[in-house]
Amino acid sequence: MAERYDVAVVGGGHNGLVAACYMAKSGLKVIVLERRHMVGGASITEEPFPGFKVSTIAMVGGLLKPKIIADLRLERFGYQLLDTYDPVGMHLFPDDRCLIWWQDPVKTLAEFDKFSKKDGQAFLDLAWQLDRLARVLKPLELIPPLSLPEVAAKFDDPADVDLLYEVMFSSMKDFLDARFESEEVKASIAPGGTVGLAGGPYTPGSVYMMLHYWPESGIALGTVPGGMGAITQALSRCAQSHGATIRTEAEVARIIVRDARATGVELVSGEVIDARIVVSNADPKRTLLGLVESQHLDEGFRHRLRSVRTEGIVFKVNLALSELPDFKAYPGKTLGPQHIGPFRINPTVDYLERAWDDAKYGHTSREPYMYCVIHSATDPTAAPAGKHSLGLFVQFAPYHLKDSTWEVERDVFGKRCIETLAQYAPNVPDAIIDYQFLSPKDLEEKLYLTHGHMFHTELTASQLFSFRPMRGVSDYRTPIDGLYLCGAGTHPGGTVRGAPGHNAAHEVIKDLREGAAG
Repeated sequence: MAERYDVAVVGGGHNGLVAACYMAKSGLKVIVLERRHMVGGASITEEPFPGFKVSTIAMVGGLLKPKIIADLRLERFGYQLLDTYDPVGMHLFPDDRCLIWWQDPVKTLAEFDKFSKKDGQAFLDLAWQLDRLARVLKPLELIPPLSLPEVAAKFDDPADVDLLYEVMFSSMKDFLDARFESEEVKASIAPGGTVGLAGGPYTPGSVYMMLHYWPESGIALGTVPGGMGAITQALSRCAQSHGATIRTEAEVARIIVRDARATGVELVSGEVIDARIVVSNADPKRTLLGLVESQHLDEGFRHRLRSVRTEGIVFKVNLALSELPDFKAYPGKTLGPQHIGPFRINPTVDYLERAWDDAKYGHTSREPYMYCVIHSATDPTAAPAGKHSLGLFVQFAPYHLKDSTWEVERDVFGKRCIETLAQYAPNVPDAIIDYQFLSPKDLEEKLYLTHGHMFHTELTASQLFSFRPMRGVSDYRTPIDGLYLCGAGTHPGGTVRGAPGHNAAHEVIKDLREGAAG
């Protein structure tokens, strides 16, 4: 007789693994089914070049929820976060100047003074206001989503409510113009609102992503020794320690539904795995429009789900280098402060908007925005001695191209990114040992992300809180009994924070205890 499980988890990304950990820890019999040869989803470490351990997609640690780390005792299973970046980051300008962000606010204010005597204090004021929002919003990430009015009701100060709505619905351009005078300061802040967004700084609602990434309780971005895959490997070990079974190279072909209830999955191999509950870490469209056969869902529901925005816009470049970048704004090829934190290339707010304009009409950006991390500067395991690993998170690169294909454009755009970087660090092209270019199409094929969207679905007001991924499926349950969603397409959204997996697991456990999940 075939083995029967309490829960089958479709996909071994970090949220699927977090969910598996909690459910197995509660005593449920859990199996995780991962299509690839390794678990991790977008939080993986690979070796695309001999001797280089590359964080292939996700690049920075520090966002995994502290409660999850503590609940699952992840340090016991190898999870670490090195000291957070200091400097926090550096913004490069084409006139060979830079703005460096330090952990020490006094040092950061001195950097702001190079561009504006007023804007340093204005930023401290804004940071204090965003801290106030974060103190209320971050705990709400670990419960099923509320409606926006319910969220607003959690604030005692009407000024905080006003700021919340401004963040949710304003454009980054208007938000920054109301607070800062220096174009360089605005340019250094603006990209925080467009991370992974199919939109530019003039797009209403583009401020929200800055709040989404805002540090929790003083925790900031930092390095995970061994790359981002070390997080998911720790989660995998944790899940297995509680009895979960993890299978790789086990691609799910369909979710089996009988009498309007999920009863297990069928693998591409034809093997059937019976389970009382199915929890999908795949994105909502791939789960409900792909793995669930169409006759099991109302066509009106399927139509609404098809309209959920999932346009991937991110291009990833991974470089193996023979030496560190030598920045014109901060010269030196010996390891220094300029190499520690992420660095950004975005000269002006309008530069960022023009980059989006190209993508909006189906073209790659002629002048792309780039967020870059020198992994080997803080993690010696990332590259052989004397060599370096550099990751570029690039926007804007639309999944749907007009008059071309990604097979044609991948190398063209990748080399354009390197040429753009060379304007700020001229030694980089000659220092390249090898490279890897990943388009949105590649991300779709590698990670099974619909349209290559790194957050599964857009993180904008119409797809947040009780609207994520859409009304009627925002509480991790689906119209099919026994089928749950746990991926980044659910509340509170993407980045390697684990909250969707945590929340979905707790809803499954609650339903099973109450007899609502079979």
